[in-house]
Amino acid sequence: MKDLHFFISCKEQVVNIELFHTQYDIAYQLSLFIQTQANTPFGLVAGSELQTNLIMLFAQCQRERNIHITNKEQIIRDCMYYISVHVQHVNVVNYLIFPNQARYEYPHFSQSYTKEHSPQYLIVNVSGSMQSIDNIDMLNLFKFIRESYKKTGRFIHDIQYIDNNIIALDFT
Repeated sequence: MKDLHFFISCKEQVVNIELFHTQYDIAYQLSLFIQTQANTPFGLVAGSELQTNLIMLFAQCQRERNIHITNKEQIIRDCMYYISVHVQHVNVVNYLIFPNQARYEYPHFSQSYTKEHSPQYLIVNVSGSMQSIDNIDMLNLFKFIRESYKKTGRFIHDIQYIDNNIIALDFT
């Protein structure tokens, strides 16, 4: 019986979700096109048989890893809430919410909080001065962050775009 963590982001009506557990090196990823009508995250838990949804992702994880996931309902609720509040009502661009955050608020990041030697923030260069977070493959970013946790032992709480080639990561 395991609790999984998750990453979630939305960009151009595509929601990216990664279920993971670093201790067991489990990571399952999902990309869904989300309809624009308010409070209708169609496809997240039901929809086309041809498109993987969150329920199918849980089943695949349980089948392949022979584990029972104890916090499925909480992850579904959190993802539904994220989509209905932040994707439908606020045009969320350049913003991600990370592992099992209890509240959904914009972080109070600014350049002044991201000093080079700050123990709480990590500045990550996103290869190339013309690159922005809009051009980043979110699932690859999730993988990078998960691997960073394995190395540092700290969860990354929030991430926000700062300028054309820098993103800020908030460690908890």
